[in-house]
Amino acid sequence: MDIQMWLSIISDIGLIFIAIVGGLWAFYKFRKMRMGEGKLEIELIPAVYHTVKSKVIEVTMRLINNGSAAIYTKVPSNPKCLFEAKAIQNVFKDSAILWDDNNLLSLFPPIEFLKDLESWLPEKPYLLEPGTTETINVVFSTSHDGLIFIKASFVDKDDNLWTAKKIIDLRET
Repeated sequence: MDIQMWLSIISDIGLIFIAIVGGLWAFYKFRKMRMGEGKLEIELIPAVYHTVKSKVIEVTMRLINNGSAAIYTKVPSNPKCLFEAKAIQNVFKDSAILWDDNNLLSLFPPIEFLKDLESWLPEKPYLLEPGTTETINVVFSTSHDGLIFIKASFVDKDDNLWTAKKIIDLRET
């Protein structure tokens, strides 16, 4: 009877230990997956400068990490962190304008806006710490006289995608 009593006690202690370890593991996974996320906000701030034959557009991109974890990009290059600009033609009448619409003319090939930052340490990922803001400027020129649709997209090492879109009026007033 003594052996059965000791086996029962050991079994109960083992069960309690396994339940505690399982609960701690579940809490850790929940915290890591849900609460410890990076939350990126992208702001696009355009400035238009008119020249004699074209317009020069400077777009300031502010990458703001509002989350509680750092955001990393892929190494050595992340071709998915792109800045794009498309011209909105005058053919649209009472319709929704979608980014992938074939009637939107690309003004230039997509720009990998993190390319300049990687020249310092190309073997290390781009890192955006929690609570920090990074400012990146993109400058381009165009002779288009109308509306343009700009988009910035950022993809991290886990393939999470953040985008920001904005319309800029290039018509002379």
